[in-house]
Amino acid sequence: MASCIVNGGGGRIVVRLTADNLLVAGARFEVKAADEAVLETWTMKTGDDGADEHTLATSASRLQNCFMQWRINTCSMHHNVDAGTVAVTVGQDGVNRPVVPPTVYELTDVPQCSAGNATQIDDSLDWVVA
Repeated sequence: MASCIVNGGGGRIVVRLTADNLLVAGARFEVKAADEAVLETWTMKTGDDGADEHTLATSASRLQNCFMQWRINTCSMHHNVDAGTVAVTVGQDGVNRPVVPPTVYELTDVPQCSAGNATQIDDSLDWVVA
C-alpha cells in the first residue's frame, strides 16, 4: 500500500487518473475511514486526452487515518497497441503531493477494448496529514 502526504491546512485534494499510448482506463474510487466506513465514492474514465480528475469532497484535515482504494480497468483502443502506463496521482493547491511508492503501473499484454476484456488494477493508499 502506498502513502500520500497532504497538508491538513491546505486546499481540496484532487485525484488524477491518467493513461497513455492509446490506453483507456475506467476506475471506481473510495475514500474510507479506518473503521472501513465509506466517506465518499466516485468513478473516473480517461478521455481522449488520456486523463480525468476528481476533487475530493472530504477535506484534507479529515483524511488522517483514512485510506483511498481503487479498481482500474484498462484496455487498448488500437489493435497494434498492447502496452502503456496508467497512473493515479494526487494534487493539492496546484502541486503534486508525494505518493510513496508511486502509483504508476507499467502494463503489457493489455487486451483490446473491442474484445470486451480489460486489465484490472486493485490498489490503495493511506493518507498522511501533515
